[in-house]
Amino acid sequence: CGGWGGFGFPGGFPGGFVGGFGPGGCAMVGGGRGPPMAQGGVGAAGSRIKPDQRFYGTVKNYNEEKGWGHIVCAASQAVYGKDVFMLRSAVGDQLVQPGALVGFKVVQSPKGPQAADVTVMPPGAFGTDGAEGRVYEGEVKSFREDKGWGFATSQEIQEIFGKDIFLHKRELGEAVPTAGDPIQFSVEQGQSGQLEAKNVVLGGAGGYGAVRSQAGKFGASPY
Repeated sequence: CGGWGGFGFPGGFPGGFVGGFGPGGCAMVGGGRGPPMAQGGVGAAGSRIKPDQRFYGTVKNYNEEKGWGHIVCAASQAVYGKDVFMLRSAVGDQLVQPGALVGFKVVQSPKGPQAADVTVMPPGAFGTDGAEGRVYEGEVKSFREDKGWGFATSQEIQEIFGKDIFLHKRELGEAVPTAGDPIQFSVEQGQSGQLEAKNVVLGGAGGYGAVRSQAGKFGASPY
């Protein structure tokens, strides 16, 4: 299934990297000094980024007349230390406005990171800037109880993101899902770049299973 992204996670996720998740989502980030940069302008996080890695962020500005603007994304900021430059050629005939959600790849240009293969996403497709994204209804595609992770999916998720969404046990409280279980969740991009299921409710509209509270604590409802 999709969504591996080449990153390692605690509990045996492929890649061998041992560490926690960073803040979820592609947050609106401004100014400030980026992380230390390695030779070639890519931070240490860049060693975990695949060449075809897709990021998700927000259009910070776009000058239609001049045909360029910038994208802000916490995951790409962690790698490149700056906003990502965007040209009209990467956007095509899509309508781009400040605040729009976008998916994109990054290529290196003489002036730094530049967006490629930009896709304008539906409003609320993923959470960003501290705001939760829309809620999706789908099913658990797989879950490894011994590893503590799996994937959630739905037809709509595939249409929007083209991949399944990573599901971690920290979002489940005491519940242990099995493949085929109905599930509700929103989507954020973690600091590592992986799309992650957040605000998970197992059982879909029926409401059984685990719910993550706004306080960030977990509780399990009776099955």
